[in-house]
Parts: sequence; structure tokens; C-alpha cells
Amino acid sequence: MPMDPTENRIGLPGGEFRWRWDAENKILHGATVGVNDDRLMEAMKARALKTLAEIPSEVRLLIDLRPATKISSVGGRKIFFALSKHPKIRKQAYIVTSAVMKAVANFLFKASGAKNARIFSNEKEAEDWLKEK
Repeated sequence: MPMDPTENRIGLPGGEFRWRWDAENKILHGATVGVNDDRLMEAMKARALKTLAEIPSEVRLLIDLRPATKISSVGGRKIFFALSKHPKIRKQAYIVTSAVMKAVANFLFKASGAKNARIFSNEKEAEDWLKEK
């Protein structure tokens, strides 16, 4: 499904969310940049739900958190993890580099009940895992 280039970025003062759809591998790539506050997370959720409705198949989700300078509040994280349980999302890969972020993400996965979610330190490892059957 080709995406209109003007629809692959949501930007608010201090932060933005970018994404692209890889139709061949059925991977929805996303990246958070800068500060990700509740307003940005709400806007991202609305656009992501629209995108998921447009995609006719199951989706593998790859989110790169490395460019983020601040991950959102508890409310924003709840939005993100609720969205990650969408029935079309088959697997989830998150790219982080700091040990603290890895520990926090793993804790949140367990607390939220997110299944088929893993943390990676680079995009190639994440994509390889997502492509596995």
C-alpha cells in the first residue's frame, strides 16, 4: 500500500513520529523523535489506527526509539501499549540503545501483557526477527 509522503509524519513542537509501510515484508516502521508527549501520542494513535484499517493484512511493527529524547508520560505509554495490542499486529520489535530503556521497555511489556514483543539494539536484528515465521 503506497503511502502519501505528506501522511508519514506527525510533528508537534518538540517532537514527531515518522512511519513508513514496507508492503513486501508487511512491516510498519515507525520512529519517535525528540519529546513524545501525550498530544503527540494521541495524534500518532489516531493516524496509526487509520493506517492499520487501510492495510488488509497482519502487520509486523518496528519502532525505533533511539531518536527520542524523552518518552511520554504514563498516559502516553498507555496509549502506545494499548495500540500495540491491536488485533492486526502480529509481532513487535523496538530498537533502543540504553540499558535503562531496555529494562523499562521489558518491564512495560510484561506489565501491559504485550505478546510477541522484543527489544533490539539495531534495525537489521529487529527486521530479521520480524521476518521469521
